Amino acid sequence: MFFDLNEEHQFSEAALAGLIEGVKLRGFFGGIILRGQGHKMDVTGKMLLTQSATPSESTIGKNKSSLLNFGRTQSVKVTDNVHFGAMLMWSEFHFSQFGFDLIAMMQGTYEVGRISSFHGMGSSEWEQKQP
Repeated sequence: MFFDLNEEHQFSEAALAGLIEGVKLRGFFGGIILRGQGHKMDVTGKMLLTQSATPSESTIGKNKSSLLNFGRTQSVKVTDNVHFGAMLMWSEFHFSQFGFDLIAMMQGTYEVGRISSFHGMGSSEWEQKQP
């Protein structure tokens, strides 16, 4: 967990690439950044590992792409068909999602690719119309 992403680091791939080393840690699934300098809304950055069968290129710094918006590192080749990378996305619900994922991990119910809880994810149009 990090508290801030300062503007001075917004084009630093190294700031995100270190996350890839987490693949060696049992149960590691990423982290969060509580605040991005310059964001006007209360959004949380979700850092996660990516895996693909083919290499991926970095988006950081290309066309002025900043970690304060979205970022993906260049992948690291592990085997011929396995490449790991790291990604950073911003959203209002990432804080609650991260917390509920941690609880699910402690309870042994966490599943990769599944939402652990819909609490804090916002409300649907249907829910807003209910009395």
